[in-house]
Amino acid sequence: MIGLSVRLFIRKLNFFCFRIKSRTLAFCDISVQNIDKIGHMKSVSTLNKPNVSLVMIPKAGKLTAIERKLLNSILLSSARQLREYRALHSQDPSNTHLYSALADELLDPVEVGKSNLKSALRKHVLALRRAVINWEAPDAKSGVVWENLSMLSEARFEIRNGGLYVLWALPPKINEALSDYQEFHFTKLDLEKISRLKSYTAVALYEICVRYKNNFRKEGKGERITNASPPEWWVDALTNIVPKTNKETGQPVRREWRKVKNEAVKKAIEEINAVTDLDIVLTEKKTGKAVSLVQFEIRLKKPEPREIQSSHFELIKSGICLGLTETQIASGIERTSVEQVGLGLAKLEARIKHQELEPVVNVGRYFNSIINDGAPVKVVNDAEIERKPALLTTDTPVAQEKSVLTLAREDFMTLPEVEKRGFAARALKVLVARGVATARIQRNAEEGVWSGVLLSQMIEIFSGEKSIKPAPSDGP
Repeated sequence: MIGLSVRLFIRKLNFFCFRIKSRTLAFCDISVQNIDKIGHMKSVSTLNKPNVSLVMIPKAGKLTAIERKLLNSILLSSARQLREYRALHSQDPSNTHLYSALADELLDPVEVGKSNLKSALRKHVLALRRAVINWEAPDAKSGVVWENLSMLSEARFEIRNGGLYVLWALPPKINEALSDYQEFHFTKLDLEKISRLKSYTAVALYEICVRYKNNFRKEGKGERITNASPPEWWVDALTNIVPKTNKETGQPVRREWRKVKNEAVKKAIEEINAVTDLDIVLTEKKTGKAVSLVQFEIRLKKPEPREIQSSHFELIKSGICLGLTETQIASGIERTSVEQVGLGLAKLEARIKHQELEPVVNVGRYFNSIINDGAPVKVVNDAEIERKPALLTTDTPVAQEKSVLTLAREDFMTLPEVEKRGFAARALKVLVARGVATARIQRNAEEGVWSGVLLSQMIEIFSGEKSIKPAPSDGP
């Protein structure tokens, strides 16, 4: 019985450690991504969507805009979990592996201001499970990459600790595309921006335009353009209805481009231009009176200026000059204070300029250790400092000794930094001999941070030498 209890305890402990490790990996993954190409934190809702999955041509079933956005959220969660699994097991999961996430977690990037999505989640997930899609990259030359492929190979729901969880498995080809970004090129999609779009055509068109937002027209004047494809291709790419089949020819009977353009595409363009970071313009090339090619011009909107407090701005400039990122400085201010970060940057600069010491390998980590280990700082005006009443009269020996030390401290602080470093080296030897020189005290001595026990010992040595110096002679 005792042996069984021990085994159960160990099993629970292992599960708990796995949960902690998994959460740590997820946090580290987000941190590395978010400080990648930025001065400020990137959105965690950025999906690296394989290009081969950008164009979805329905062959069975009908998808709504919400379901297409939900698929993006599922792919984002799957990619994150796949990286965590690989970090833990040094290999990719099997094709039957079930991913899982809280319903609220999946719904957050889907649509802004929707409160009833959770009640309809089962319907949306089952629609993804049943739909059959031809997948293409947004390039007229690529053709169908995955034919008649479902989006989810399995889907179900569970209640865990009172929370609704979605469990799903992905088809092997989608798993492969998510795990190998070198083989499968991808487009970075900001799901927060896509969540503002309401119509299916707007979502589909926006994803294609993001793919081409850095594709410039040859011999042009900086215009960005999408692929130029026949109107039939765009009808397939931008609509979510399976076309009827001609019984005689077996070919799909698509709606006319003119109708699709007037009923859906123009509204989608207005929607994208109103709520996203892109402005797009439809262009058509005609052969005779018929439209032969359709293309979209893409213009990037200038982002709204970010507001930064003036005190933060000066610290950010100083930190960037020392090799820090805006995110590291902003995070430091949030955790401590402007004053603490200001002192930390000064100490970091002094340490970097100290040529006799080894170079700082990781500037960010060193900066964090300085501001995390330091005592809180509050800068006040001189008039605001309350003078504590003297507890002892100056007639007592203790008070006289205190006065002498105070004067010695004031004299010591006027010394040049070079002389202070000499006293610091000698004080450190005394503290090492006493066995009280902690790693922090040694680091302070190296970095020129005069405080605490180290400073007291430096002043004691200085005061002793000062007291035994011969007084200057008044005469011969």
